[in-house]
Amino acid sequence: MPETFHPNYEEAKVPPYNLPDPLRMEDGREVKVAAMWHEDRRCEILRLFEEHVYGRTPRDSLTLQFETREVEDGALDGLAIRKQISIRLGDQANGRRLNLLVYLPRTSQPAPVFLGLNFHGNHTIHPDPAIFITAHWVSNIGALGVMDHCGSPGANPRSSGAKRPAPRTSLSIFSLKTNIWSC
Repeated sequence: MPETFHPNYEEAKVPPYNLPDPLRMEDGREVKVAAMWHEDRRCEILRLFEEHVYGRTPRDSLTLQFETREVEDGALDGLAIRKQISIRLGDQANGRRLNLLVYLPRTSQPAPVFLGLNFHGNHTIHPDPAIFITAHWVSNIGALGVMDHCGSPGANPRSSGAKRPAPRTSLSIFSLKTNIWSC
């Protein structure tokens, strides 16, 4: 009988491991020229990320539906425009969603955008009470106040992710986007 899979959400419990050399092909050949990287090794690495980390991108076209849930033109003391957008993947009303939080600098000039994945809820990047608290499953992390895999006003403190990019300091040059994946 197969062993039951038990996921590990604690970094301290990860056993020692060695990452593969990014400049060595799976068959052992060394990547020596840029063409070999672009044509061969890069494809191997992307396949490994599909297989072991992120999963595969659907081969069929995917219907995306966007709902702008909130726009605030004077966010961060007037420095930014904050947008909170729900992106539904597929046609089903109860399908998977991405909750996208966007901070744009208040300028007429285009600005580069950084997109960050967030696994604790968008509300953990800044203490602004207008940022929606996730209703989706999140990892239990005592330091973030997350218990029972739930983001809630009482359990998940705002802006508890001190290692995350601070919107206020980034906005002079860049836009910032963060999202949380829902199940």
